[in-house]
Amino acid sequence: MHPMTGQLRQPLWSRLVRWVLVVAVVAAIGYFGYMGWEGSAQLVHPPHPNTSCQTPGSLKGWQYEAINYDRAADDALHAQEADLNDCASPGAPAGTDVVASDGIKVAGWWIPAAAGIGPKGPTVVLVHGYGDNKSGMLPYASFLHDRYNLLRFDLRNGGQSSGDKTTQGIEERRDLEAMLDWLVRTKAPQKIVAFGQSMGGQTSINVVAHDQRVVALILDSTHDRLA
Repeated sequence: MHPMTGQLRQPLWSRLVRWVLVVAVVAAIGYFGYMGWEGSAQLVHPPHPNTSCQTPGSLKGWQYEAINYDRAADDALHAQEADLNDCASPGAPAGTDVVASDGIKVAGWWIPAAAGIGPKGPTVVLVHGYGDNKSGMLPYASFLHDRYNLLRFDLRNGGQSSGDKTTQGIEERRDLEAMLDWLVRTKAPQKIVAFGQSMGGQTSINVVAHDQRVVALILDSTHDRLA
């Protein structure tokens, strides 16, 4: 009991436990606040983006057409890069021929099928995932190249396309729409299929839901909800 007030003192262990709990709660709030902030930042800015600048020609020996940039820039880039899987630069920035509805400039490749089906033949549009670029979709193209024309491109904030934010397929749909516009305008394929990997799958879903130009959808490792 306190000699002046007559009130019972709390045991030392009780006060210690209370302060430990207060510190633990503050630390938890700080930790989860930091994780939320850092996690949100990484969703928008991939911390380890793919730095490959491989092309269909360098990796597979395939013929291809550069979309929205000068094809000769690839040869110049490869001449100065020691490792095409870890390039200092993604290559020439996208030009102004293919521009999304919000002003993002989009670069890509059109790869004719080995079977020689012509530009009007069925075309598969490959859409890469989070932190990736069009070079990362080359392995997926291997089993499609014989029978289908292929179109691959860089989503915003990746590869040669412009933009400084990744939005998990929300705004990336504009990039895919711009590439579909280019494809229909310049090649007029009879059938278009979208092949989306991870975030590219979500991007493709957002477009195919209302764009009747795409007749089929293939998804690989795509989340059903962002959470």
